[in-house]
Amino acid sequence: MKFVLLFLLFFFLSCGKTEPTNKVQGKKEESVADVKAAARGAAEMKVDEMSGGEQDSRQFMAKQVSQSIPKARMIIKIADLAMEIGKYDETMTQIQMLTEQFGGYISNSVTEIPYENVKRGTVNIRIPSAKFESMVAELKKLAKKIESEGIRGQDVTEEFYDLEARLENKKRTEKRFQEILRTANTVKEILDVEREISNVREEIERFEGRKKFLLDQTGMSTINLTLHEPYPLTVSSSGGFWATIGEGFEDGFRGFAVTLSGLITFLIAGIPVFAVIFIAIFLLVKWYRRSRAK
Repeated sequence: MKFVLLFLLFFFLSCGKTEPTNKVQGKKEESVADVKAAARGAAEMKVDEMSGGEQDSRQFMAKQVSQSIPKARMIIKIADLAMEIGKYDETMTQIQMLTEQFGGYISNSVTEIPYENVKRGTVNIRIPSAKFESMVAELKKLAKKIESEGIRGQDVTEEFYDLEARLENKKRTEKRFQEILRTANTVKEILDVEREISNVREEIERFEGRKKFLLDQTGMSTINLTLHEPYPLTVSSSGGFWATIGEGFEDGFRGFAVTLSGLITFLIAGIPVFAVIFIAIFLLVKWYRRSRAK
């Protein structure tokens, strides 16, 4: 009986010691798991940092590459061309055909007849900038004689890209004001924000108008063309050599008439003066003869 009681006591004591041991082992396993989880998280964070750093590096490199790439030049090209041609109407037809062929258009055209059977005019042509030089070369082929030629250009690259940056900033400012407007509570706040939005919108429209103008001027070059048919050797208002001779006779008769008219005017206007002078001379001569007779 005592042996059984001792056995039971020993059994219970051994069970009591086993539970703490199991608890310690469980705690050890939990701590080991925590350490592994922490290490795994740290490793993942390290990988994320490395990937994020790599991504930032790639973005930085992409930005540097984009900045190093030269931007397209924005050049406003204008040509002034004066020339003598054969037949005005035929040449104008050829100019219209060339303009359409090169993808351009005639913005203005003026024709006049300053002399008989002689036409001259001015033509303003807008042509794509890529075909500007080719169009000028083709127009020169239509001339009998090139009287003057000039090509000038204006570089607006800096202005254009600066305008783009300003425009983007103004659009972001407008967007922020619109967000503020949605959170405005009082009437005064709403009116103030709307006034700022209106001012920013005016600047945006002004920038967009200038940008559109620069794109038009750089995308389409201008050719100012002056052309005329051959002038007569002697030019007169009526035209022709014999007409000039006739005008010479007319001018001569007109000059003689003017001179004669002036002489008659002088004589008539001077009659009182001439009469006084004649009387004075007569009295002096009479007095001189009497003085000699004595």
